Amino acid sequence: MKHTKSRSGTGGCGSGVTGIAGNYAAYQRWVRTTHERSKYVESTLIMADMLNDSDLGTSHRDTRPAEIKKSEQEVSDTIDAINEFIDPFSIDDKNNLYCITSGSRVPSEYEYDILQAGTMGKQAKEAFMVERLEKHDNFFEPIKET
Repeated sequence: MKHTKSRSGTGGCGSGVTGIAGNYAAYQRWVRTTHERSKYVESTLIMADMLNDSDLGTSHRDTRPAEIKKSEQEVSDTIDAINEFIDPFSIDDKNNLYCITSGSRVPSEYEYDILQAGTMGKQAKEAFMVERLEKHDNFFEPIKET
């Protein structure tokens, strides 16, 4: 694919699409022959020892050994982090909320707010729609914090 790209801009002498975009027939010839031209360029570079067959697969960053090792470490770290979380279904105390990441109990003063967040959000949305959208009044006023 890299051999199909143009090295020149509009009106340049390269084989890129920008110089021929205004001519439909020329554009069609360019599109239909690009893959063949790239084969010739790649074969020429291989014959001139400017490109090795072994280098063809390692040109992408993700296939380099250091990148593979780094990616494997990141996957391993992610798995370890998930395994550190508590299983919310294995807690004996079913009457309180627990933080999944730390395993600690949520304080009771926050527990009510967390449990009511969905209901309170729906009520606030409905109040906004009635007071601001339907009445067309105070639309740009700041929303009160609850």
